[in-house]
Parts: sequence; structure tokens; C-alpha cells
Amino acid sequence: MILLFYVLIPALLIVANLTWEHFKQVPYNRVRRRMGQRRKRGKGTQAIQNLFTAKRRLTYITIGSVAVGVYITVTWMHATPFIGAVIGGVLPYLVSEMWKERWMDRYEEGVVQALEYGAGVFEAGATVEQWVREVGDEVEGPIVSVFEKGKAQVESGQFSVVDWLRYTADATPSKYFSYVINGIIANYEQATNLDAYMHEVLDELANKKRYERAMRLQRDEAMKLLLAISMAPIALYAMFARAINAYLTGNFEGNLIFGLGLSGYVMIILFARRTASAKPNI
Repeated sequence: MILLFYVLIPALLIVANLTWEHFKQVPYNRVRRRMGQRRKRGKGTQAIQNLFTAKRRLTYITIGSVAVGVYITVTWMHATPFIGAVIGGVLPYLVSEMWKERWMDRYEEGVVQALEYGAGVFEAGATVEQWVREVGDEVEGPIVSVFEKGKAQVESGQFSVVDWLRYTADATPSKYFSYVINGIIANYEQATNLDAYMHEVLDELANKKRYERAMRLQRDEAMKLLLAISMAPIALYAMFARAINAYLTGNFEGNLIFGLGLSGYVMIILFARRTASAKPNI
């Protein structure tokens, strides 16, 4: 048992490092791929990279998390290994989803900043090219890399500003940003007043923010209710943990039924969380 402990500690550290690198790099790598950035790799390097794609890394992390969860549950809690397996299998997915949500929130905040800056520069008589060149220094979040790449591509002549805008409208994960960019392209090509269009966009953003504030209040109430409901079975298990664990010891059928019930409970909670935290797609 002690030897197993010394083996699992390095494994846990490796899993923690892979988890950190995965959640830190994947969102930015996704934007780089959308913007057409590619790195040249040899066949050997490419083969190694194929072993550690984003989905596969998450799979490896999940496997390691399940193993650690089972070990902790059996050796420290003296409970059924299904508890550690289910919780260890769900945690990486849950953390990944929370990280994606946080990244997307930061991206949308950068979109708002970019559009507000665009309204200001167009009102001052600046061109779309000037907006693309300057906005990267005026915004924050993941969208900075989008405009930095656009600035480099437009200035180098790799893309015209219209081509880059079309590409960005297709590649951006924000539906609203795609909608606004297509409007900018239409006004730009028709030589109409971009200033008036951007003021309409700002009015829409103000309405969107008010709607999202109201929705956020509803989501917070739904999440509190979900938390209250989900804690009841956990509290019951904590109260009768000793008796439950004693019954499950050596009872394979009981462990299997308990594991299936726990899996169903966790899936219901995840579905309810996804529904309660849903955000409007505008």
C-alpha cells in the first residue's frame, strides 16, 4: 500500500500539471487556429502532438482523476470505489466547462470594448483599417490576439481589411460579433455612414446588457435552488455513511446499484446546471 502511495503521488502531480497546461493553452490555441496560425512540425513531432490533442489530453486527465478518486475513496474514506470513480470522472469535465464559460465571458467583454472603441473612432472620422490597427491596444481578454493577428495580416498585405473581416466573422465564437462585423462590411462596401451604424450597435448593446442583467438574476436564483436540491442526498449519505459503507462492503450487486444511482444523480445535476446556467444566444 505504501509503495502504491509513492507511485500515485507523482502521477497526481503529472495529472495536475497536464490539467493546468490544458486549461491554460487550449482557448488561446483555438483562437490561433481560427486565425490561420499554423506551426510547422516534423513527422515525429506531429505524431507526438497527435497523442496529446485537446480531447485526448482531457481523456488522459479524466483517467488519472478517476484513478486518484478511487484510491482516495477506498484507502482514506473506506467507501465504495464508485464514489471516487464517478466524482473523479466528472470533475475534469466540470472544470473544463467552467473554464470555457469564463473564457467566453472574457471574450464577449473584449467584443464590447472593441465595438465601443470602434464607435468612437468612426465618429472621429477614422477608417476601418485604422480601427483594426489600433483596437488591439485598447481591449482586454482573448480577443486581443484576434486583432493583433488582423493588424499583422492587413499591414503585411496578406489580407485586405474586408477579407480579414469576413474571415473573422466566420471564425469568431461570438454570434453577436459575427453579426456586427457583417454589418460593418456591408456599410464599408456601400460607403455608407459607419458612425450611424455603430451608434445603432451601441444602442443594441445597451439593451443586451439590460436583458443579460435580468437573466443573470434568474440564473443565480436557479443555481441557488439547484444547490439546495443537490445537497439533500449528500447530507443523507453523510448521516448514514458508516451503515451504508458497511452494507456495501463485499456486496458487488449493492456497489453496482449504488454506482448506477450515483451516476444518474450526477448526470441529472449536470443537466440541471447546464439548463440553469444557459445564456441567451443573440
